[in-house]
Amino acid sequence: MTSSLQLGPLALPLPPLVLAVAAMLALAVGKRLGRSVGVYAEPALLRMFLLGLVASRLGFVWEWRAVYLHEPLGILDIRDGGWEAVAGFAAACLYGLVLVRRQRLWLQPRIRWMQLVLSKSAGQVE
Repeated sequence: MTSSLQLGPLALPLPPLVLAVAAMLALAVGKRLGRSVGVYAEPALLRMFLLGLVASRLGFVWEWRAVYLHEPLGILDIRDGGWEAVAGFAAACLYGLVLVRRQRLWLQPRIRWMQLVLSKSAGQVE
């Protein structure tokens, strides 16, 4: 059973609540960092978020494709809680990399520094 946040008679499930808070935090940080670099980041971050949600759902549907072959309209019913987080995160990150490469932002020193920190934290750079 998924834990939830009780606010009187209102029960909010924690996973979507955490996702919404993370999206708002990403938009706030993106706006602040984007302003310092001279880039309007909110539309790109929203597209990354929506693409991640769609890819996450499609990843879950692919994992359970045998079930969804019998009920194709069940793909649209998100109440089953079917989301594949890794697929969504990977799709959003790949789209973000495409945007950065397209706008040639990696040439700026701040972006290079962030890439180095992310690659070190992922264990890619020694």
